[in-house]
Amino acid sequence: MRVVCTPLGMYHVRDHLVRMYPKVDFRFTKGIATKTETENILQNEKYVVIGSEKLTKDFIERSSLAAVARFGGSVENIDVDALKEKDIPLFYTKAEGVADDVANLTVSFVLSASFQVASLCNLNKAGVWRRPSLHASMANVLIIGAGRIGGLVETKLAALGYSNVRLRSARELHRDSAVNEISHDLDWANIIVLTANPLYWDQEFFMDSLSSLNSGVSIVNTARGSLVDEARLISLFEHGLVREYYADVTAVEPPDEDTTEFISHASVVCTPHIGGYGKANLLDIAVKCMDFLEKVEYA
Repeated sequence: MRVVCTPLGMYHVRDHLVRMYPKVDFRFTKGIATKTETENILQNEKYVVIGSEKLTKDFIERSSLAAVARFGGSVENIDVDALKEKDIPLFYTKAEGVADDVANLTVSFVLSASFQVASLCNLNKAGVWRRPSLHASMANVLIIGAGRIGGLVETKLAALGYSNVRLRSARELHRDSAVNEISHDLDWANIIVLTANPLYWDQEFFMDSLSSLNSGVSIVNTARGSLVDEARLISLFEHGLVREYYADVTAVEPPDEDTTEFISHASVVCTPHIGGYGKANLLDIAVKCMDFLEKVEYA
């Protein structure tokens, strides 16, 4: 059985996988960046594990795929209907520890925002010594996204002494929802944390809401880069409406030229989508993907 694995996460645990699945002929590509590279490598393959690479309807229809395992918990990069039409099984999952690790990363960003780490570090580097009064654990934190990660962030912040935390559903931040109540929460917040599902998100309304704030806020985004308009954020930085932006995600991954320019901004602290990227989580997901593919092969 031959399996092509494109995710970098699979490559990181390759030694474990080779020992665990001695009958499998693995091909690790260390990550594929472009649509053309993806299609060239996967065109004649039956069993594949993919990351965020796109599987389009056109490619699926002319491929030799027999089963697809998605290394992660979302399938927005895959034409699921096209797979169903060809009766190609699809598997996707997150590791049990991913939510906790993402929540921990999110909390680290909230802590940094509470102490204005990005702004003050940049001032220090520019030779400006400034010690402002900080929010610290008294910060007003609004978490938008009331799923598992949002709930974990709320709990972890409470354990650290944060008493001013509000948790709201992403469905509430929408033009057709209780606009006045949400607007009040946004004005109240010193830090806005985004853990929302993009399916229930109104990006334009969120950006418009930020534009009408009375004072600057810090934003933490560990959900999806698409929740914000990066170009509009730069304008909000310049007008003092957004103080700092901490993120683990970008609109384009890996970043293109525009996104690279955005993350180079002095008000932005951005990690390369490392949430949940601990080795134990990577191996957990990899094993689940391989068990699925072997089940299909030997059924």
